[in-house]
Amino acid sequence: MVKKNQKNVVKKTKTETKPEAKAPSKAPEKKPKEKKKVGKIAGIILGVVIVLAGTLVGAKLILGRTTTETLTVELPDDTRSFSGFFKEYLADRVKAENLMAYKFREEGTAEILEELTALKDGFSKVSRGMNGFDEESEFYELAKIMKSDANAYLTLVRELRAIETGEYADEADRQVAFMKAVETRGEELRSRLYVSRSAYEEGRSGLSTEAILIFEGSAMVEVGGGVMNLFLGDTTENLTAVVNRDFTEGVVQTVEGGKLYGYTNARLVKFGERVKDLLELGKLVDVKITLKTGEAEIWKRKLSLIGETTWSLEKTLEKEGIRGVVGESKGSMSQTLTEAEAAIRGKNKTGEE
Repeated sequence: MVKKNQKNVVKKTKTETKPEAKAPSKAPEKKPKEKKKVGKIAGIILGVVIVLAGTLVGAKLILGRTTTETLTVELPDDTRSFSGFFKEYLADRVKAENLMAYKFREEGTAEILEELTALKDGFSKVSRGMNGFDEESEFYELAKIMKSDANAYLTLVRELRAIETGEYADEADRQVAFMKAVETRGEELRSRLYVSRSAYEEGRSGLSTEAILIFEGSAMVEVGGGVMNLFLGDTTENLTAVVNRDFTEGVVQTVEGGKLYGYTNARLVKFGERVKDLLELGKLVDVKITLKTGEAEIWKRKLSLIGETTWSLEKTLEKEGIRGVVGESKGSMSQTLTEAEAAIRGKNKTGEE
């Protein structure tokens, strides 16, 4: 009964409202306005997106541009003579690091004594030679630290010779004494050696927040505030690379003020103040030095890291002739230092000139 009454009511309602059927005709008039309004909003949003996209693309084009800078500088008259001493110092520094951190565990007493004798001769030469560079020299600050380091090593070499020729219950006790002497005297050194063969050892993304410096030479040296940083590069590929995280994470000691040198073709050439001054977030800075008679041409090139990964960046840099962003492990650290020493001295892997 309820269902039937409901049906009758519905029918009656339809009959009574039939003359007013035109009234709903106003509703369709609103729909086009709503559609028009929605379309207008969509158009505004699309316009904003296009503008933003255009702005981002434009920013990337501007920030992503490769820029170059060339500077020609005169070389100091004592560049040749000082670079000769620096070559000896750097090679001996690498040799000492290799022996005192790695090789002493593997070599016998006779071999260690032979290497210590070679280090004594080398550091003695450097210590005496640094007396010839006074305050008027471009390399005076470097000379002071190199002399201080050379003397510290000469003292350490004497102590290590005594340990190697002394009497110990077993070889383990001798090695403990060796390591203790190295650690104690190492605190007297005013320089730090960093192996900087490449910026990264493996793939990395998000390089927009990174800063990379690549020097096309076997080493970089920065000095200031009484300390010195030695960045030993890939001596085979002839490149040295550092990144901003080395400094933000405290891996590299801080140098205040000072001078930055590049070591290439057996010559030291000043090309900046500090490594940190050349590191720019979102940028890769490539530095190359070309030596001429009495002068050097310093060429700096900046490339954007925005939107790059190490994989994509390597392909881009191949066209620019830049290497060093990613490096592959080529053996143990001891092997790396052995090859670096030979390359610095101008010898091949067999030790022949």
